[in-house]
Amino acid sequence: MDWFQQQNHDFPDDDNLLKRKIPEDDEFQMCLEEIRKLERKRQWDSSKKLFEDFLEKHPLDLDNEYEYHYFSKPIEKAIFFELFEPKKEVMILKDNFYDIFMGYASILRVFDEYSKAKSYLMLAHDLNPVRTSPLFVLARIYDNEYEGKLVEKTLKEALAVAQDTYDLFETYGKLADYYEVIHEDEISQLLRELRKKRSFESFDKTYVENLFNRYGIQLGFNPKIIDVYHKNSVSAHFSGSDEFGAYYDYWELAEINLFFEDE
Repeated sequence: MDWFQQQNHDFPDDDNLLKRKIPEDDEFQMCLEEIRKLERKRQWDSSKKLFEDFLEKHPLDLDNEYEYHYFSKPIEKAIFFELFEPKKEVMILKDNFYDIFMGYASILRVFDEYSKAKSYLMLAHDLNPVRTSPLFVLARIYDNEYEGKLVEKTLKEALAVAQDTYDLFETYGKLADYYEVIHEDEISQLLRELRKKRSFESFDKTYVENLFNRYGIQLGFNPKIIDVYHKNSVSAHFSGSDEFGAYYDYWELAEINLFFEDE
């Protein structure tokens, strides 16, 4: 059960954070920078206190009339409006509460404060519901709490917002571990092989489709997300502003789903 046994705590994953020059007025990024330094020294108590002091100084005050979100990339915002129908007027936050909440939840897990960690993970997920990271960590906590159905539900939610092959096939792998625990061996074995090969090409299409449909598992990427990447790549191409990034992002997703197209 390699996923269930993992002990990493999913700290904010911006490897370049310490290499960037942080603007002096960006208190959020400066806080994350200081915490990353403490975490590398495994100074958990100091990290926790720094998070708590920062959150006390910078509370996220929300008006019930609005729906609040944070996106680090324009395409995340486009995907959000493609996948979700906000019931209130959307306010886009400038400050990066997302990484603060994710980091604090990770520290809370170090101290076994799982209930509080779940609350902050849900806050992070609400701010940016098109990222898989909060869902992956929530699924781990649910597994520790023997909430198997919530593990399955949460990972399927992650599949719906996966935006690269790593997230897609890692989610399949996490589902493989879950199904192995409940002795659903056939689907577990298929999902584990998919994670290993990072491709559907060597599998029988009809077999994969039938088994995935039986368990209600998404086949490849969410087509709505592929549509957003396609529009983004076309726009970038005609504007001349793309350095092939959007184009290759689109084809990374599209090539996976082409496996399921009718011949």
